[in-house]
Amino acid sequence: KFADTITFCMVNIHGNHWVLLALDGRPEQQFVLFLDSLGGDWPSSLHSHVSRLFRESAGWSIRRLSGYSQYDGFECGVWSCWFARLLLELSRRDQAWDLHFLHALLPRVVSNRVGHGNHSDIAQMRQTFLLELRTAEITGTLATPYS
Repeated sequence: KFADTITFCMVNIHGNHWVLLALDGRPEQQFVLFLDSLGGDWPSSLHSHVSRLFRESAGWSIRRLSGYSQYDGFECGVWSCWFARLLLELSRRDQAWDLHFLHALLPRVVSNRVGHGNHSDIAQMRQTFLLELRTAEITGTLATPYS
């Protein structure tokens, strides 16, 4: 179902926190990536469900990228969108979602491009996402200086 595609799923956990599941079905990749802006672990029920859908025996692996970015208790949805946008940008340049690369890249991008998660940064992120959704185009870049 997900072969040769990239799919992003925003998942609400416990009714109060958004995380991102990013599915990379490109033949050289084939993995599910869990991203939580608070750095939390997979909820066991979600991990179990994803494990059943994407068995490693079918060539898929399941990975977790620990979060770095959220500095408050209520902007998790914005950060989940931001993670998806960054991964989409990397994919459009045919870059793999290498976990070592992402672990090194994300803190620098968050620090240099978004500041330290203050409200003006979050407002700018929201405006950028809204513009991009309206125009169906990514404006600017997030990863360019580090890729």
